[in-house]
Amino acid sequence: MISKILQTQDELARILQLCLEVIESGQETVDSLLSRYPELWDTLRPPLEAASWLYNHTHLMNPRPGFVDASRQRLVYHLYYERAGPIVIPWFEQKQIFSRNIGGRKMAVQHSLVFTLLILLLILYVNPAHTIKPLLPAGRFTL
Repeated sequence: MISKILQTQDELARILQLCLEVIESGQETVDSLLSRYPELWDTLRPPLEAASWLYNHTHLMNPRPGFVDASRQRLVYHLYYERAGPIVIPWFEQKQIFSRNIGGRKMAVQHSLVFTLLILLLILYVNPAHTIKPLLPAGRFTL
């Protein structure tokens, strides 16, 4: 029984391959091919229609002329610099690059703000009562 199923599958694959070759050559349509194999109508129709549609619309799927060349150049450029490996910069030069960075001043301001907030949090955490007492209205609250 398994050998019969395999024979049937092999026969179906052979018929499908033959039909695809005929569709690709443009000699016949899907309906004319399906009329040759009425017992396989439901099995062959979806792949043959899909193949026919793809063969008829291949011009829509071709890339524009400059795309392939531009893609190839980008790939070669990427592979060239990937193979070269990372550029190693000595520690001193890294510091100079950081100081010359456009965002260096902005980053310095951000770091100083964070440092100031950390100092304030530390002062409030160590002794909040003495820190807050001068801010409270006199006589209303006692600590």
